[in-house]
Amino acid sequence: MPSFDPYAHLIKPMLAESRETPFDSSDHIYELKWDGTRAICFRRDQQRFQNRRMTFIEQRYPDLKVRTKKPAILDGEIVVMWDDRPSFEKLQERERPGGKIHQDYLVKTLPATYVAFDVLYIGTENVMGQTQMERKALLREVLEEDRSSHAASRESSRNARTPAMSPGNGARTGSRSRRRRPSIA
Repeated sequence: MPSFDPYAHLIKPMLAESRETPFDSSDHIYELKWDGTRAICFRRDQQRFQNRRMTFIEQRYPDLKVRTKKPAILDGEIVVMWDDRPSFEKLQERERPGGKIHQDYLVKTLPATYVAFDVLYIGTENVMGQTQMERKALLREVLEEDRSSHAASRESSRNARTPAMSPGNGARTGSRSRRRRPSIA
């Protein structure tokens, strides 16, 4: 019997959990809200992005090139930066359907960045059973980050990056809690 191939399945992304008021807990880490499109990145022979609606959307982002040192499945968000900040409005422009000429224009004027905040598989090894901090370390090992400034030329292709995080102090950062338990669909 062939072994399980996670690259051939859909993965339900785990979504952020909202709270009425920020809280402090050493059991949580806090990350910025990116106002992006949630996307599982399947990076092996080719690159595929699956959104939270379980639809593949890589055709919308031909400029987005995530590079990993090994085959991996990452969890993150696709964002469009504008004036050095993530812009949901500009992301929505990128998401609107259009022809090839329109898409080429958007690629040049609104380049996308993939913000990876978790690694789910390295090769075919499921790493979701490891602690979140262990997976953060694995993510930094496997992802080839693009450290270029967001203020760089709007025509430059963006790769991927990992977000800053703040362990335990949600009240100070005002961030949302995010639990990490994605599942195979």
